[in-house]
Amino acid sequence: MRALAAKTYGLPTKYEILDLPTPQITKPNQVLIKVHAASMNPVDVAIANGEFNIAIKVPTPVKIGFDLSGEVAAIGEEVTGFKVGDEVFGCLPWDDRGSISQYALTSAEFLVLKPKNLTHVEAASLPLVSSTALQCFEKVASASEGAFKGKTVFVPGGLSGVGSVACQIAKNVFGAEKVITTVSTGNVSQVHERLGSGVVDQIIDYKTQDLRKEIPAGSIDILLDTTSQWPSQLPLMKKNTGHVITITSTPSGAAVKDVIPTVSYPIQLALNFLSAFPRWRAEKLGKVKYDCVLQRPTHEDASRIGKWAEEGKLKAVVGNVTEFEKVGEVRLALGQFRAGGAGIGKRVVEIVV
Repeated sequence: MRALAAKTYGLPTKYEILDLPTPQITKPNQVLIKVHAASMNPVDVAIANGEFNIAIKVPTPVKIGFDLSGEVAAIGEEVTGFKVGDEVFGCLPWDDRGSISQYALTSAEFLVLKPKNLTHVEAASLPLVSSTALQCFEKVASASEGAFKGKTVFVPGGLSGVGSVACQIAKNVFGAEKVITTVSTGNVSQVHERLGSGVVDQIIDYKTQDLRKEIPAGSIDILLDTTSQWPSQLPLMKKNTGHVITITSTPSGAAVKDVIPTVSYPIQLALNFLSAFPRWRAEKLGKVKYDCVLQRPTHEDASRIGKWAEEGKLKAVVGNVTEFEKVGEVRLALGQFRAGGAGIGKRVVEIVV
């Protein structure tokens, strides 16, 4: 099969489309997927660049991609939820990564039927970012009943991959009273068009407006940090009851082990040490609750994401679609994660055109 991969560790300029063996079913619960579309995420670039090697050695060639949408090509003997030809989507776990390829193999638990109202490109854009946002907000929801009722949620970067779905989930699923976000000047008019009318209540142009003037001090209940700027935004949080959830800080060793089960115990201890400082900073200096989330794919999350998409509560926000064989364009799209050109929504690679 043809697959996007890096023969050696490096940035996207080193990625190639390689001829690799098509994965074969070896376990009774596995599903082989013919991939129609796969989306890109910043973590793809980090893994291929060797940035996870301090925790766990990633073998080369490094296959790239976690999100996918496609059709079932074959199933293991114990798989009952799918049949050959079914259209499915999902987020691959760590050991199965490599969705930007003609075929992918994973356990049935990580897949669900693709919503009929979504194209493969739209479906492939949703799993990782949507489950990330969902798992962040569940940190709040699990803390108290009706945790979002009457609350103000701040999601910087409202047209980014995670930000675009987080705004929708906060309002349409968890029922937040007010959702605030930031975008650049040229994207202000895109927010309601892309996310839906009434999802975002306050849009701040971070290029021309000052957050501290636009958002009163002590008025934010929940902050989902997607930009690494949460320390400077602590004055905006409600003291004692506010909750910061970040996806940009160092996760705990336990969180990493949930995603990468083979991570060593010494690395877990080191991560626990490194993750303690931001928690102390938020809880002791900022007087707010603090959590750092590392996304872990689950069947339950994928099912809910598909259901919300079918109900119109969650719209796919796709900013760029690239054909698989146009490797130069694929490299450019992935390279923008490091070049600072965030763009709008998700970047998707179309495998079957």
